[in-house]
Formats: sequence, structure tokens, C-alpha cells
Amino acid sequence: MDSARFDQAARDPCLRSFGHRYTSRYEVRVTAAFIVGVASIPLIYPLGVVLGPVGLWLSISAYRRIKGSGGGLAGSRLAIAGIATSAFVCGAYVLALYLELLSFLVFGDFIPAAP
Repeated sequence: MDSARFDQAARDPCLRSFGHRYTSRYEVRVTAAFIVGVASIPLIYPLGVVLGPVGLWLSISAYRRIKGSGGGLAGSRLAIAGIATSAFVCGAYVLALYLELLSFLVFGDFIPAAP
């Protein structure tokens, strides 16, 4: 680390190693996006059809705001986790819809429910 950067790091307590500025201010939507995304997995059957797309929308919008802040907001890892879990639930519903449609086209009937 050069001396100018070392002097700046000594004066500014917000600078960590390698001269990167850190922030502890989370984006407002990121916590809600993470909670909705994670909650959509165990609630995949009754509420996943609603929670999946809502969590995906919240997570993507939070991630865009974090990246657009130029380092002023934190929480990109929570937003990515919310995107991953919500995308999993949306993908599961798309796969189930595809299999139902395929079953109807091939066998002429939908997949029967368990007794």
C-alpha cells in the first residue's frame, strides 16, 4: 500500500484494507426480499405461486439499487440469496406447469392428485 493511501486510511476510519470503503447501511428492500425468498421454499405449495415472483421482484430491484449506489448501500449477498431462492420456487412452478401440460397432451388427462 502506498503512503498516500496509508495516510488516507489512517485518517478515514471507514477505509479498510486495500483502500475499499465499507458501509453498514442496508438497502431497505433487501431484508424483506431475503425473508420472502427464503419463506417461499417451505411454503412452496400453498403460497409459493405468489411468494416466488414477489420475492424475485423485490430481490432484483434491491440488487439493482445496491449496485447503482456505488458502494453506498450494503446487502448484495442477501439480494443474491433472495434471487436464488425465489428463482428456484418460480422454476419449480414452471416445471410443474410444463409437466402438467405434457401429461395432458400425451395422456389426455392431468396428473392425478395423491389420494
